[in-house]
Amino acid sequence: MLQYLDNASFINAMKNLASATRHVLYLELPTKWDYENIVDSRGTDLQVYKRSATWYRTQLKPYFTQVGAGLWVSTDGLPMYELEASR
Repeated sequence: MLQYLDNASFINAMKNLASATRHVLYLELPTKWDYENIVDSRGTDLQVYKRSATWYRTQLKPYFTQVGAGLWVSTDGLPMYELEASR
């Protein structure tokens, strides 16, 4: 769903998700690379905003810490041990 939003709407959505997330957010969001290398264009809606992983991480960083496998921990949530959180 988030890939259908323009940049300003995406940024607002991140603020809303951050407010609504107490501890952990699961996020599966295809990147530009994914669309070019993994996504099957024959069965997928390609009328989306194709953004880089770096762009998404930049938008998520103020609110969440990536812990892997699509899981993001709220920066206001539980403290993470160093090896549990991605860098």
